[in-house]
Amino acid sequence: MSYSFVRRVAIAAAAMPLLLAGCTDDEPVPQIPDPTTSSPTASETTAAPEPREEQTEDGAIAFARHWIDLLNDARLEFETEPLANASTPECATCSNYVSLIDEWQSDGTTYVSKPWRIEQVGVISSEADAVELGLRIFRPVEEITSPVGEVEKNRGTRATYAATFHWGDSGWRMHELVIPE
Repeated sequence: MSYSFVRRVAIAAAAMPLLLAGCTDDEPVPQIPDPTTSSPTASETTAAPEPREEQTEDGAIAFARHWIDLLNDARLEFETEPLANASTPECATCSNYVSLIDEWQSDGTTYVSKPWRIEQVGVISSEADAVELGLRIFRPVEEITSPVGEVEKNRGTRATYAATFHWGDSGWRMHELVIPE
């Protein structure tokens, strides 16, 4: 150990009671920073955007997956506001899903299913602010029980949907969802 190191430690030890002597119970004890903790870097404080927040075809595809997750949350948890916010007012299918799920929640209908999942995605057309995708979706078995106990069962299906996403001030939003006949 060097003499200067020992001297600095001794001075710090002698100064500590003087620093704390001015504190009363009403005053906080001065905080001494931990020398092993570093300040966050700019890259740590600025999060990269989610892929679904990018105005690209890949961003629209990531948003399509996110939108299906929101639909699953709405169906399984009766949380429709995020789904409605992720859809444009012009999306009639989206509005119908939100209305139906809100009705189920208000009248006591129970819904049992596993989440829908996108199995394949293909770009049908793409412009700067609109992307149309073909979505191959697996819909598992669903069981819907009305408040009076009537049970409706829907078998699991795979179907291809046409979905149009528009880019706007709040990012991507579902603009149209065409359900196959």
